[in-house]
Amino acid sequence: TDGGGWTLVLAQYEDDPVTNWNEGIQGDYDPSLATRKGFALNTSQIPSHNQVAFGKDLNPTFVDYADFTYSTGNIPVTTLTSPKTRKGYQVHRDINGYFGYHDTEGDYSNAYEWNNTLTFDELGGVKYSWSYSPQHTSVNARGATINGIVLSTSSESYAWTVWVRTGTVETAKSSCKAWYDSGATTDGYYKINPNGTSFITYCDMTNGGYYFSISLFEWDR
Repeated sequence: TDGGGWTLVLAQYEDDPVTNWNEGIQGDYDPSLATRKGFALNTSQIPSHNQVAFGKDLNPTFVDYADFTYSTGNIPVTTLTSPKTRKGYQVHRDINGYFGYHDTEGDYSNAYEWNNTLTFDELGGVKYSWSYSPQHTSVNARGATINGIVLSTSSESYAWTVWVRTGTVETAKSSCKAWYDSGATTDGYYKINPNGTSFITYCDMTNGGYYFSISLFEWDR
């Protein structure tokens, strides 16, 4: 579980969806998941935290985790990086829209059954990382994707889960080179702050700390 300390704040089953992400604890609340009942803690019940994990059943980091404060309402597309894998992700949820193929870099659409989908999507095209669509009329389609697998036509008995904890949040460095000089050697996504504004970008550590700017599509150092 990558250091432990995780608190389960959301469990979504295909056959027991929670359409209100801010529903709060109900009479059948069972965080052990033994009874297979979906639940979603509301804003006041979610503990203070700075990291979120997207899991499967009682495995918090089945997909991955990132520095982020989870909220129960709409979540604008937000770019994150995983301290564990150095993968880049985007998280998103909107009651009035969704991204096709659950790819937050793709086309944005509006269809009731797919709207309000919570998506945790790896950068770099269609990855099918983690998504759950509670409003879908097809039971099988609610748990649409997890860990690179499309599941919209099959029935799954496990839960799509979200976990939070207070961990050590990475501080942005001035450049990819600064990360490299501090001992980071894994190619991937890092938080940098070259001119007073922090953002996440891909760092090529193989070549000594160069980075590829997602927004400008150019190499820099």
